[in-house]
Amino acid sequence: MSFRMLALSFLILSLIGCSTVRVEPLGNVALPTVRTTGGIPTVFKSRAEVTQPAIEVAVLTLNGQGYGLSEIASKFQVKAAQIGADGIILQEKNPEAENERDRFLDGSRATAVAISFRRPR
Repeated sequence: MSFRMLALSFLILSLIGCSTVRVEPLGNVALPTVRTTGGIPTVFKSRAEVTQPAIEVAVLTLNGQGYGLSEIASKFQVKAAQIGADGIILQEKNPEAENERDRFLDGSRATAVAISFRRPR
C-alpha cells in the first residue's frame, strides 16, 4: 500500500470517527428491539415536549464540531432508529446562547437521550 493510500485511509477513518454517535444504555433498561412508532424517531428539544409516557433507554453523544443543529439531530435520529428508540431529547447545554445550535453544544460535544414509548419489561 502506498503512502498516499495509507494517508487517505487514515483521513477517511478519522473523519468517520468524528461523526460516530456513541450509545450508553441507561441502567437495567433493555434497549428496545422494535420501535413502537412508525417513521423516523421524533426530535424533542426538551422533556416537556414529550406528550406521552416514555422511558429513557440510552444516552447518545456526538462530536458536533462543524455540524449544524439539523445535522446533529439527523445523526442522533439514525442511531436512535438503529437501537429501536421512538425519539430523542436533545440536551440543552447553554440556555443563554444566542443561536439555537450553541444551546445544545458543550464545546463541540452534543448529547441526547433516546426514549421509548414502550413500558420497561
